[in-house]
Amino acid sequence: MPHSFPRPRPSILGRLARSSVAALAFVALASPLAAQPARAPLARASNGFSAERLARVDRFLQQYVDSNRIGGAVALVLRDGQVAYQKSVGWIDRESRRPMTADALFRIASQSKAITSTAVLMLVEEGKIALGDPVSRFIPAYARTTVASRADSGRTIVPARRQITIQDLLTHTAGISYGGESWIADRYVAKGLGPAAGNGWYTADKTEPVCETMERLASLPFISQPGEAYVYGYNTDILGCVVERASGLALDEFILGSLRANLTCVRVIHGRGRHSHKKQPILKDAIQRWLCSRRLGRHVIAYTSARLCDGGGGAVYILLRS
Repeated sequence: MPHSFPRPRPSILGRLARSSVAALAFVALASPLAAQPARAPLARASNGFSAERLARVDRFLQQYVDSNRIGGAVALVLRDGQVAYQKSVGWIDRESRRPMTADALFRIASQSKAITSTAVLMLVEEGKIALGDPVSRFIPAYARTTVASRADSGRTIVPARRQITIQDLLTHTAGISYGGESWIADRYVAKGLGPAAGNGWYTADKTEPVCETMERLASLPFISQPGEAYVYGYNTDILGCVVERASGLALDEFILGSLRANLTCVRVIHGRGRHSHKKQPILKDAIQRWLCSRRLGRHVIAYTSARLCDGGGGAVYILLRS
């Protein structure tokens, strides 16, 4: 049943447009009539991107390697099906000094989070969610949260200094973990979360509606103040509930209705040193069989008798199953 909320804030683009108009009006009134010197145009790459700005991406990636935040990375930007930017930095194997290559293979997990985050940004575009919104606008239980820290007596719990925002959840800076830390694990187990939720702390394989689970989570202490540290945890599961409340649809219904038609995947077949790239719909039955034949769908299959998706897990299976 759809929830009713306060009137949505204007979209980010709308606010920027209005502020830009105001700024232009001010400049027109305050600037002298003398012609201003023209800025030199930015150099353009053949694909239409600014070569100068793409060089910033090069520097950004290299800084991450040089500061030992990552071992290596490959960045790729496509425009109209053509490669607009591609860069390899760092190492495939730092210890053996093997440099990163564009065709390196990476293990990518937890891609339900990318799908759910895309759903959130679609709702931001529609003006139904703002990045600065407190999560309590959609889940009132998050109006007052707490933070636990280790102490001589075991733990100390204090109120959060501010409310958690949508942006905090998207960037995993809300201070919310999976509840496995020794000083809070018992609290999470008592609520059926953290270690008690099973392998990977999944909640998508449970029958309880995602919003009920996330409301219960709000009563537990988190491990960092909002905005102060990167903490990987239930952030995107909470966003799954936000999508439901903001859209008035179950998360799996929103994903299928709004995302499915636009999703394609590239299946890469490796053999004899050659790569064959074939673009095909992500909902292809063959992909599901391919996953299961390699035992990659072991946890995913459990979702067939459950609620299918919680935001942090299950979304990829929804797309395959449909």
